[in-house]
Amino acid sequence: WASGCPKTPEPGDVIIARKRPARSVAYLDRSLDVPGRSNKGRICATECVDITDFVDFLPDEEDDQAVLVRAVVLPPLKKSKIIELSTRSSRLALALSESNKSRAIAADPLPQPGDIVPGFVSGVDIKGGVFIRLSRNLVGRVLKKDVSDGYIADLASEFFVGRLVAPVILSNPDEMGRVELSLRHSDIQTQGRSVVDVSPGAKLTGRVTRIEDYGVFVKLDDAPRHAASGLAHVSEIADNERITDLTLRFSKGDKVKALVIEVDDKNPRKHRVSLSLKPSHFVNDDVEDSDAEDEVMKDIDDEEIEARVDALLARDSDEDEEEENGELTLLGDNNDEESEDSDSNASEDDSDSDDDDVMGMQSESRGLQWDDEKQDDSDSDAEEEEEVAVPVRKKSRREAEAEARARETELAEGAEPRSIDDFERMVLSEPDSGRCWTRYMAYRVAETDAVGAREVAERALKSINYRKENERLLVWKALIRLEHEHGSETSHAKVVDRAIAANDPESILVYVAELHTRAGEHNEADAAFRRAHLKVKGSLSLDTWTKRSRARLAAGDAASARSVLDRALQANAGNEGARVTLLARFAVAEFDIGNVERAKTIFDDLTKSLAAKRLDVWQLYIAKIIKTGDIEAARILYSRLAKAPLPPKAMHTALRRFIEFEKRYGNEANIAKVRQLARSYVDARKEEEEVPASDEEMED
Repeated sequence: WASGCPKTPEPGDVIIARKRPARSVAYLDRSLDVPGRSNKGRICATECVDITDFVDFLPDEEDDQAVLVRAVVLPPLKKSKIIELSTRSSRLALALSESNKSRAIAADPLPQPGDIVPGFVSGVDIKGGVFIRLSRNLVGRVLKKDVSDGYIADLASEFFVGRLVAPVILSNPDEMGRVELSLRHSDIQTQGRSVVDVSPGAKLTGRVTRIEDYGVFVKLDDAPRHAASGLAHVSEIADNERITDLTLRFSKGDKVKALVIEVDDKNPRKHRVSLSLKPSHFVNDDVEDSDAEDEVMKDIDDEEIEARVDALLARDSDEDEEEENGELTLLGDNNDEESEDSDSNASEDDSDSDDDDVMGMQSESRGLQWDDEKQDDSDSDAEEEEEVAVPVRKKSRREAEAEARARETELAEGAEPRSIDDFERMVLSEPDSGRCWTRYMAYRVAETDAVGAREVAERALKSINYRKENERLLVWKALIRLEHEHGSETSHAKVVDRAIAANDPESILVYVAELHTRAGEHNEADAAFRRAHLKVKGSLSLDTWTKRSRARLAAGDAASARSVLDRALQANAGNEGARVTLLARFAVAEFDIGNVERAKTIFDDLTKSLAAKRLDVWQLYIAKIIKTGDIEAARILYSRLAKAPLPPKAMHTALRRFIEFEKRYGNEANIAKVRQLARSYVDARKEEEEVPASDEEMED
């Protein structure tokens, strides 16, 4: 308000403006008086602070007063006489330099489909959906069907004006500065990873969704919604022939590679993508590393066969397992240094310990520790009790400050927090760490302060950055467990509903089901699984099917467990790998808590048909048999495995493990038999290499 102020500020000027008392936040702005004659200014909610400092845009105490603020003048919006201002610290810092003024007033970059952009709810329409202000000149709309994966009864109360949200962009901005958005957690997970370029010449992967006489429809992996699928015309299926019956070559759910040959973008919200599945487009993309293995088998004379067998059985590298087929990940059974028993334990714990690891019960994160997991501070407590009896002079302020600084240094170096003050320092230093917040909650629970633990959880959900989804998920799960163990049915149900609206419904409901299963509440667990099935569009994940069938076995309902397995197999009818995984995991559950004979039947059927070439399934079966103590049955299985049609690298691993098994459980005669099997295998491989190729094979 000093004299000499320009009549009308220019873009890039740094001025002192007076904020007017706020009447409403309906339009997500703040009104200001600007120096000059009857000049009015406006600060959009997205220009108040930098994006990294966004919080819910709500009235504060200063909004009822006339406050002076420093602001940068921005270029005006179209057909508006109001002066646009910004109080972002980043713009102010740039505007103070003449050379950076153009950067200070530059508009935010336009988001692209697949980007996750924070914004503020500007309004709610019961029919139209939720409107979100992304920048001062860009507004997005979330259709009602895209607001959440679950059902929200009252949109207006859930999405109040000024609430900070982080939607995913579904379309490019139109001429009016409007975009289509989604707040579905499933869309944010998939669209947020949309980094593939769906343009002519791009080679992508996808799955067959529909088969017609004129072509095959393919859903592209990690593609933006506006170009999520394409059509491969019947003429683009094979190179030198026309396929008359596509169903003989493709099935629904088949994974394919596709080349984008054309994108019709006349409609910006729904592109038509033309694909080609001709094998000639992908000749140089896949390099078979088995060629090197074949070269090794060439030119081996009879004198070298024995040395070759020794090398085969003595190989001690994990690289063979990791490269053989990418299949040794069925149940975590891919560590060759561990014994069969440890392999079995790893697979056994897979379905039960995932969420405990996420919660940090006994894992690296050490999250919630409840009453039965208190830290052992008995020695220090005893010392403190002894010191209480000794008269101690009152500490001076300087000594108290020095002690506080020393304690902060200890905490920074990894010392365990022992008081509320220690935990407050910890969460202030790492406000985005779900591990720190859940440890704080556990401390309050251990002090029988469940109310305080709830308050900590709510603070955590407000403090952790909205982009840190995994960290926020830790807190949500901790809060759900807190209400399950220390709250009422009503409070637990309310927290679960909130968590479903803010996260992936499947992961939340599966965790709730596991809590009920561990507590012996089998009916409630099955209800949570059924709710997950209703919430998820499409099929459940393999882990969820496995956990549900295992929960029914734990409840003693084998018939229901087999029914769940049948539904899972039906849902994955076109995916052979998924079916093998489901059957193998169900067999492991039968071994652990069901009927061993049924488990053997499932594994026998698998190793004779679908999983005959899957070393991980063979090894899992053998590990479970060894755990039962039936060594002879395990030896028979190893003998069958040595004759199975495995790839070369997988066979090397199988024979090496067979001889390790005999060294542990057998004798010299058994070891000699394994060596003979290895010699026979090497001879057979050598003969295959020496067989001359036919004329047709030479042409190929």
